Amino acid sequence: MKFWTILILFLFSLSPFSLKAADSQKILINEILPSPTGSDAEEEWIEIFNPNDFEVNLSGWKIQDTVGKTKTYIFPKETKILAKGFLVFKRPITKITLNNEGDGLKLTDPDGKTIDEISYQKVEEGKSYNRGEAGWFWSENLTPGAENVKPKKEIITEIDKKELAAISSQIPKENFSPFFIAIGIAIFSGIIILFLKRKINKVSEIN
Repeated sequence: MKFWTILILFLFSLSPFSLKAADSQKILINEILPSPTGSDAEEEWIEIFNPNDFEVNLSGWKIQDTVGKTKTYIFPKETKILAKGFLVFKRPITKITLNNEGDGLKLTDPDGKTIDEISYQKVEEGKSYNRGEAGWFWSENLTPGAENVKPKKEIITEIDKKELAAISSQIPKENFSPFFIAIGIAIFSGIIILFLKRKINKVSEIN
């Protein structure tokens, strides 16, 4: 009898139900808007994301802010989030105030286990705070209910500046006639343009 009990428990541990229960812990806080251009009381919102390949029932889950006069929102019964789906909760529904001076959010399951949490310091008006592969970032591209979009930045790093300096040092500055100096400047300008285009294309590919 003991053998069959152990076998049943083992098979249950491998069942899809148990796997879903474990994987459902991946629910994420994905994007927030603490300081909209309009009314904070009406237009603030919180977005969560389900990275799993299956729907998750969020009944009894909670989300709470962590600074100042905190509020806790309990997800109603039968609140579900689709596979790879998003849910957006506006402030009039949650009553959670995202403080402009800095705040945090904590997402917990019905057992009180913290599933995800975030914090922010400086608010940028009209921009949402987004989860990205390399960390959180502010963006003017608000995407409630959709994938986050990171703004493209064409930045020349210190390494790039050193490479430009190296190119410049390879061009002699003395013992040249005005004609050859003009040719040298033209060639150097062309090299810089090609170099910058290459860096911009790399940034575009990354983003």
